[in-house]
Amino acid sequence: MNVGKRAIAMSLTLVFSLLVIVNVAAAQNYLEKLSVPLPMDGTVIRTPGALAPYITYRIKLSSPSNLAHIYREMPEGYISYIVIDGNLQKSVIFTEESDGFVTDLEFVYRGQGKPIEIGLSENRSKLIESVQVEMFVETWMQRLWREQVRGIWQEHSTLLILIGMLLPIAVVLLYLYFQRTDRLRAEEEKAEAARRVFLLESHNKRIEVMREIDQRANQRAREIAAREFDELQKKVMHWKTRAYTESYFLNHDLRHQYAYANREQIINELEKVWAKECLEIAQDLPLLNALRDQEPGVMHWIQARQEVVHIAHNMSWKEQKVIDAWFEDVPETEIITADEFDEKVEEPVRVERSSARIVNF
Repeated sequence: MNVGKRAIAMSLTLVFSLLVIVNVAAAQNYLEKLSVPLPMDGTVIRTPGALAPYITYRIKLSSPSNLAHIYREMPEGYISYIVIDGNLQKSVIFTEESDGFVTDLEFVYRGQGKPIEIGLSENRSKLIESVQVEMFVETWMQRLWREQVRGIWQEHSTLLILIGMLLPIAVVLLYLYFQRTDRLRAEEEKAEAARRVFLLESHNKRIEVMREIDQRANQRAREIAAREFDELQKKVMHWKTRAYTESYFLNHDLRHQYAYANREQIINELEKVWAKECLEIAQDLPLLNALRDQEPGVMHWIQARQEVVHIAHNMSWKEQKVIDAWFEDVPETEIITADEFDEKVEEPVRVERSSARIVNF
């Protein structure tokens, strides 16, 4: 990061310095541009004006003939017949075709505040017809190219050309890749949205179905409850009617009279029927609760009937014969009533065996 900032600062300083120097050179009437033919007979030409100090000038030689007769570069060095200010210099731009034809040469010279001479060290007029010399101030872009970019270009020109050729293809492929990625992402988002909508609709339908099932179940439960309530009320009304039509069981005297008049029927038949009915009511808890809450008189009526059964049994015990009872002494009398037994209890009697009626105390 610091190296980048330093390079940017140096570049800006260099550009600013070049602009200042160029303005100073222009203000003092230094040479800015020159274009003259170069003599081929070995003589030199002198610049009409002095070159600005600290300013880099480009000296460009161009000709329709092959300049390889006056300048050539080889792996081991270079051969030059071009004299600039009394020195043989190496070119900064050397363009050689594949057949060895050299068309352009460029040299760099830093001005020293005086005119310079340019010429050939030998007579080469038989090999080259004419050469044009152009001299101009090197711009900061040209200098940047010469000092930074040109070396990279010369070393990696093939790679850079290949990159330049492949870069558009790579950009197109990258664009297609991103476009395909966006399309796939959009399709995935669309599919995900559709899946969420499907799940939401399924959930809503499931809720609707469950709500409908609950409604039907509640309706069915209400119908069953209403039917059971109606049946329960029918049972309550049945037992209420029974208790009303047989309300004489609730009277104490009438219970004893009924038991006395229907003792055999009560013991042999009605006791079982009444016990069964009482058991049915006791096992039917809703009916039992409804009778307790709505018709408590029915419960009293049931208890009154059971009391009639007890009364009938008490009457039967008073007249029940003792069959084959064994005693120590047989009484002389065959039947001893309760009243007679009370009267004769003071007289000791030895009873061995008797068939008599006993009294239930």
